[in-house]
Amino acid sequence: MKTKCLIKSSTVKIISAIVIVIILYIGHSYGFFKYCTKLSDKDFRNVYGIACRNTDIFYQRVEFISIDNERITVCLKRHTIPYDFLGFDPHPSDFYSAVNIYRKLATQFKGRIIEVYTGATGSSDDVFKFNNDKVWIDTDYYIGSERMLTFSEILLNVIDMDNISEIASDYTIDSVSDELPVNYNIDSFRCLSDYSGNLSAISSFQGLKNLNIYFTSDKGTNYVNMEFLNDLPLLEDLTLTADCTYLDFAYVQNKNVENITFYTDNCTNEYKEKLSYAFPDAQINIISSD
Repeated sequence: MKTKCLIKSSTVKIISAIVIVIILYIGHSYGFFKYCTKLSDKDFRNVYGIACRNTDIFYQRVEFISIDNERITVCLKRHTIPYDFLGFDPHPSDFYSAVNIYRKLATQFKGRIIEVYTGATGSSDDVFKFNNDKVWIDTDYYIGSERMLTFSEILLNVIDMDNISEIASDYTIDSVSDELPVNYNIDSFRCLSDYSGNLSAISSFQGLKNLNIYFTSDKGTNYVNMEFLNDLPLLEDLTLTADCTYLDFAYVQNKNVENITFYTDNCTNEYKEKLSYAFPDAQINIISSD
């Protein structure tokens, strides 16, 4: 009798555990219950279905969906438990979920502004933001996990998306080791650099009209050859933040650039003349923090 009771008790516990898990993850923790009254709306049902099918159910949940005649917004957040274990480390699911959802919504709802945000539980900050034709990649969080995507992997996916034209990232372009395919769809690019001189990946963006590079980290003894700018035939606006003495424009000759904004200190008249020679048709604005 005691054995039967133990078996029955174990069965009840197992069934209860299964029921709890099912309830926990239906609709990504609570999304189904949160949005069940809206599921009669065809557009909402389609958006919610796309978001759910492309969300890592064990890692993320649908936090927010908004739909009107002009705009569709989807926000994903991490479940509490994996967030507690993984902290702020960006996760591949953050990126690939956003990519898939954005692609499918942009295809199905042409003519509307599509926004997809994904990030950490309990935070208003988003790791990846797909907003209309722009991608923002925020890496201000703790970095050092093997789970993190490389900048190369992110760029290879983004430049393959025909409806993305602008990338803004806190990754360093120097970290891109893979060869990127030539593309013409990205016309605006913002990134960091650590003075390593490894900026050749930028040459793949043949459609660039706007380039913004913020040089950071220790300068060491490296001088950055800016000759890659010759490979950007459509570049019009160039913004640089750097120690000017470490950027070498000696082999640069780009007549397409119209505007240069250079945030730097200790820029000599001789250096300004070199910039004028490198960009003969550009209006050069040097801004000092002094």
